[in-house]
Formats: sequence, structure tokens, C-alpha cells
Amino acid sequence: MINCCELFKNLGFTAEKTKGCDGSDVLRITTPSTFSDGQPVFFYLINNNEKIQLTDDASTLFKFVKDGYEMKNRWKSIYSIIDKYELNRNNGEIYIDVDNSNLWQGFGQFIACVNEIINYEKGLHIAQPTLDFVEMVAAELEKIAPIQERNPVIIGGSHKEYTFNFKQNDRYVDAVPVHPTSTGHLLRKLVDIRLAQPELDILIVLNDNNVDKNKIDKEMLVLSSMASVIDFTDLKQLRVH
Repeated sequence: MINCCELFKNLGFTAEKTKGCDGSDVLRITTPSTFSDGQPVFFYLINNNEKIQLTDDASTLFKFVKDGYEMKNRWKSIYSIIDKYELNRNNGEIYIDVDNSNLWQGFGQFIACVNEIINYEKGLHIAQPTLDFVEMVAAELEKIAPIQERNPVIIGGSHKEYTFNFKQNDRYVDAVPVHPTSTGHLLRKLVDIRLAQPELDILIVLNDNNVDKNKIDKEMLVLSSMASVIDFTDLKQLRVH
């Protein structure tokens, strides 16, 4: 096992000998894969007699909690990724026990699983300006009616989970910057949701701050076939009558 260190290095991994809780030799593998903030993913290779255990010692899932993500409705998605790659999970730990002869197969399963979880985390990562805009929309919505729920989850026609920013008066609301990437992602999300729930009440609030009006109008035209769309300037004009 230790002789694989040079190969790991060539693939962008680093390997470091350390000690387990029982004093046994353990190999700590740092991978080239990183979370959205640049923190690398690592795991351990532990010799257990005729088996080798690959484990992340709960570090991967703990990252979501430490960074403050709202996870109530998201654990199911992450657990499905772990189950997809036939890995074990217990109290936040992701692990697999393999024979020496199947080490590379287990290694491949583990890396593929962690990479998919990382991609999921990067999809949740939101830049601070977007977070600020979401809170601005929340403040305006509260002037109209109480917000029922933050980060409600809807299941699309593909059985994929989608999160909205708010639920208000049984309407699902997303606060969205005007950007080709965010608009394209949102459109795919709306199409999938409409397959499962065509009558769902959805409102999209576009951030029109410092954005050309022609661009706003184009985005509204694209999205309006799938949801109600309003820009933030007009949202601020709405009041309870």
C-alpha cells in the first residue's frame, strides 16, 4: 500500500504516514479535489488485517455543517450519492472495506463519490452579492406577507431536488442575478419542475441593479413561459392593498 505513494503524487495526490487511534500506521491521502472555498478533500487508508479501509473520518459531510449550509432537506441527496457508489456511511463517516486485491476498485469508487459530493457542494455555493440580494428580496416580500419557509425543496420530473429561496402564500420565489449561467440553470430547473408540477405557483425576482433594461427584458421573455417574473424595482412598488 505504501509503495503507491509515488503514483498518487503523479496523479495530484499526496500521501502522508500518520498514526491511528490504536497506534497503527495509517496513510492520509490528500486529493487534488477541492470544495468551493479551495479546501482539499482527504481520506485515510487503514490496514485491518486482510482488509483495507478507506474512510474520510466524517470530514466530508462535516464540511457542510461547519460552513453553515441549510441541510435539512439536502441530506437525502447526499446520501443517495453515497449509496450510488456502494459506500458505507455511519454517523457522518463515509467508508468502504476492500480486499488488498480490490484496493484500486475501492479507491475509484471512493474518489468518484467524493467528487460528486463536491460538485453538489459547489452548486450550493453562493457568492456574497447574491446572498445580499436574496436578503433584500426577503425584506420586500415581508412587507407584502409573511414568508412561510426559507429554502423549500421541490421534486422535479427527473426526481431531482430543487431549492427555492422562499415560499410565501404557497408561491415559490427565487431571487436571481441576471447572468447567462444563472438564467440557463434556472430555466433547466423550471422545465424539470413543470414536468412534475405544471400548476405550481412560481415567482422569479430578477436583480436589475446596474443592469441594462434590454437585457432584463430579454431574460424576462425567456423565463416568463415557465414562471411569473418581476424585476426588483417593480417588486419594491408592490404593497398590501
